[in-house]
Amino acid sequence: MPEESGAHKDTLIVPVDYERDEKFLIPATAAQSPSAFNEVIDLMNDYANYPVESINVELRQVFIGIVKDRFGAAIRAGRDLASPIGVTTCNC
Repeated sequence: MPEESGAHKDTLIVPVDYERDEKFLIPATAAQSPSAFNEVIDLMNDYANYPVESINVELRQVFIGIVKDRFGAAIRAGRDLASPIGVTTCNC
């Protein structure tokens, strides 16, 4: 269930790595563009096979660009997406 209040209101928080306190923050509005959402989730799965250093150094900006592109296309098609899918290290 998405968070109902606080800094991550209307965001589904999916734990990734408990030791490093990493989570996927997925806005509930992502459901408005399921094909873009599925494509990004598939890309996340692909990236899960890379070493952490490679993701942090080489792939992070590529991933962010792809997310913005896919959800930007959904926005241009008339869907309202509040924010892109992201991964963060936070104390949520």
